[in-house]
Formats: sequence, structure tokens, C-alpha cells
Amino acid sequence: MGYGVSMERLVLTADDLIDYLVSVHPELADPRYVDLDLEPYGKAVKESWVEFPLMFDDLVDRARCIEAQYAKTSYMVERGVDYCCVSRPNRDGDIVSSMCAVIAKDDGPAIILDPNRPIVYGLVRANPERPLRDLIGVQSYLVRVFCQLVGRPGFTVGRLGQLVGTLRELVRLARLDEGDKAGDRAERSTDGAEAGPEHVPPIHEPNTTRREAA
Repeated sequence: MGYGVSMERLVLTADDLIDYLVSVHPELADPRYVDLDLEPYGKAVKESWVEFPLMFDDLVDRARCIEAQYAKTSYMVERGVDYCCVSRPNRDGDIVSSMCAVIAKDDGPAIILDPNRPIVYGLVRANPERPLRDLIGVQSYLVRVFCQLVGRPGFTVGRLGQLVGTLRELVRLARLDEGDKAGDRAERSTDGAEAGPEHVPPIHEPNTTRREAA
């Protein structure tokens, strides 16, 4: 699926999402307001790193669906998320339960986003080779999904702060990148511009007039 909105629009909506959450949770105005005392997860580290790109691809698809919807309706909303209690084994083999976001897929098993798993908070940083717009789309998606978990068992504003902080950094990078591109375009325009009449004085103009114009 292709992109439904421009990069500029994607950055603007991400920035507005951050501003909205800061208005709801003023403590998020402080980039240092994070809380990631996560419970160790049961899978081996190697298995988790294999899982990173797979989950990223799934969320890219979901983010692009939302963008396509925005292009048609001017609304960005994810309707396919359920919040429910999920039970799973921890690293000691004990069964633990937590509130998770469960996202239905048209094909294949559902995506389960567990706020107790480090993969949720490191997903974007583990995929730095991906296009910046995909990183912003996925991180915006995570923020939209998890902001609705605040106040439910096991999820704090501090954990949301970690997700918001990453999105804030991506927005900053996008603006720096756009500034560099704008500078390059201006430089190419200046270098490639042909001198027009306003740059070259008329050949038959008297010297006195040239001096006055100078």
C-alpha cells in the first residue's frame, strides 16, 4: 500500500498529537518524564531481535491504512484495536497477565502490543534503516494506541512519555531534513539561474545611469 499523505502532513499531525497529549498530561512537556521499569520478558534476546522487523512491517501496514483513510475522510483513527487482559509466560515460566492492545489483521494472527515488553519502546530505534516517514508513521501509531491505556493497570504516563519522546525526536529529525532539502533547492536555484535583465545593465545605457543604479 502506498502513502496516503505527504511527509509534511504526516509531520504536522505527529506534532499536533504530541501537543494534544501534553495538554492532557502536562508532565509530558518534560522530555525526561519517563518510566520504563519493565518486567523481563520470557523470550531470548535473539528471538526478540528477529521479531523486531516483523512487528515493524505489520505496524507500517496499519499506519498506511490510517493514512489512506485520512486521505479519503480527513480523519486519522484506528478502529481495529481492542484492549483486553492477555496472559503469557514470563522468563521463569510463570503465567502473568497484563492489559494489552490487540490489533486484528485481515490475514494472519492478531498483533499483540504488550506494554510490558521492551520491543514496544525500542521498535523504531531497532529499525534505523527504514524510511523516516515510516518511522514517524509507526511511532505515531504506537502513541495513538497506547495513550488510551494510561490509567489502566500496568501503564503509566511515564511509559507513554517514552513513546512520546521518541516521536518528538523523529519530528525534530524530519524538520532538520526538510530544512536541509530546502537549503539544497535554494542553492541549486541560485547556481542554475540565468542572469536576467535585472542583473545585467542594458548595453546602450549611459555610464552615469549605471553608476547611479549601482
